[in-house]
Amino acid sequence: MREISKNLSNDEIILWRLLIEQSRDGIVVLDQNCKVYEANKKFAEMLGYSIEEVYQLYVWDWDNKFTKEEILEMADDIDESGHHFETQHRRKVENYISQHTEAIFSHSLCPECKKKLYPDLFKDKE
Repeated sequence: MREISKNLSNDEIILWRLLIEQSRDGIVVLDQNCKVYEANKKFAEMLGYSIEEVYQLYVWDWDNKFTKEEILEMADDIDESGHHFETQHRRKVENYISQHTEAIFSHSLCPECKKKLYPDLFKDKE
């Protein structure tokens, strides 16, 4: 794991690493250019990448919501206190398909499609 800050004590660095690595949530920290600076294994798993691959990514490599230009514009508004924004993620395979075809992925099924495609899983409760 990369060192987050030279201003942290050894105990604080150990605590930081434990919190990040043991989290059940995917966590990513970006640098000022929207490139991955820090990430945990859960985040890499969520996207379908190895942790080594994740460290080569920028937000626009996995985001399905904003354009690269919109992401860079949001990044310009960040000051020393930091900021956060939410993205809709594409997994590694979805990313490949999106870049090489005209396919567009969504994040869910509409209620009618759920019932039609998966009737045993989404039975109406009467």
